[in-house]
Amino acid sequence: SCLITGIKSVFHATSLSDIKPEIASIFIEYKKNEPLKFVSTDSFRLAEKKIPNINPDFNFSLLLPYRSAGEVIRIFNEGDYNLEIILDKNQVLFSANQLLFTSKITEGVFPDYTQIIPHSFTTEVVVNRDLFINTIKEASVFSGRLNDVMMIISKDNDSCEVKTSHSDLGEYESKIPVEIQGEDVSLAFNYNYVLSGLQNISSDKLFIGVNGNSKPMILRGTDDSSYLCIIMPMKNV
Repeated sequence: SCLITGIKSVFHATSLSDIKPEIASIFIEYKKNEPLKFVSTDSFRLAEKKIPNINPDFNFSLLLPYRSAGEVIRIFNEGDYNLEIILDKNQVLFSANQLLFTSKITEGVFPDYTQIIPHSFTTEVVVNRDLFINTIKEASVFSGRLNDVMMIISKDNDSCEVKTSHSDLGEYESKIPVEIQGEDVSLAFNYNYVLSGLQNISSDKLFIGVNGNSKPMILRGTDDSSYLCIIMPMKNV
């Protein structure tokens, strides 16, 4: 089901805090002649999945609470069947294969996230996805309690250097080949955020876009624009 695909793609970036219920929810939106959109954010990262060629009879948007989203995935994940949703003002009903699940809809307004998605970058990087994932996983073993990993992108060497250190375990440093356009840049990020985002990218090559050391990093597949993940860098690491 495209609904399950969309919910699963962004589930990882949903806020786990109920202080702001609107971001402890997945935003689902459809407008005529546009892709069906799924978006989540915990204010440190954002994930967006677009599924084209879905043509409901009406425009709609809803905020599906995080816990309900987890239940929808658990109940309807198995099997290849059409998952229907029926909406009213306060709740949503999911129905498929004689299974029903009802959830309240979160009240409130999802942040206008489109403003923070950059469309041009001062640094653009293309890297082998599997190599990048394996390097981040290796670095994570040596990461400190903040899960911080440093990435240094150098045009002179056409390389991305991944570094981290732990007071007890020692240091990790590895250079991987990349294609770079633009400026050199270095930034620290939470490796968990990167790895959870990369799980939803199936392209062989990964695009990384950055606008300086203190601006968000955007990740997406080079041949798939349906999914993107934005990650805020860590400061003073």
